[in-house]
Amino acid sequence: YGSDGKVISLAGATELTNVTVKQGADLSKDAVITVSNSEYNGAAQTPTVVVTVGGVTLEYGVDYKSIGHGVPISAGSYTISIMGQGNYTGSVGNTFTIEKATPSIYVDASYLNKTYNLQKHTVTVDLPAGLDEQYVTISYWKNGSLIDAPIDAGTYKVFVSVKDSPNYEDKITEYEMTISPA
Repeated sequence: YGSDGKVISLAGATELTNVTVKQGADLSKDAVITVSNSEYNGAAQTPTVVVTVGGVTLEYGVDYKSIGHGVPISAGSYTISIMGQGNYTGSVGNTFTIEKATPSIYVDASYLNKTYNLQKHTVTVDLPAGLDEQYVTISYWKNGSLIDAPIDAGTYKVFVSVKDSPNYEDKITEYEMTISPA
């Protein structure tokens, strides 16, 4: 009999030496689950999960499986749950975070070096994947004052601001625009 009172069958065994019956653990009581955080990159994020019981690392697909979660993409906090299988019972969960990324903002130099032509000069910004234009503001400054898009020859500050994006940190990037005389 095992410690749980159930009959242990050893049918077909011809010699018994040092037989150990492995008792399972209840993961909800005994497991430590460690989940890695990551940074937003526009792709599905599958965290690295390590489950241990008594200092022993369990094997995914043998000792436990993941349950009830999809594979998230966006920045935020998510819960991952695992359920014991094989010699393990119970379930346990932990949270992991997809952190907001720092946006890489790029303005091509051709937008920053112009020649006076009686037209407004604006810039176009190359945005990283997943950063929607609604979170980006472009402003033009001359001698410390906010202006409309520059027309006249001179040097201007151009600020590209990212604010309140669900996947990117707030950031302001400064450029200098020069409009040369015709």
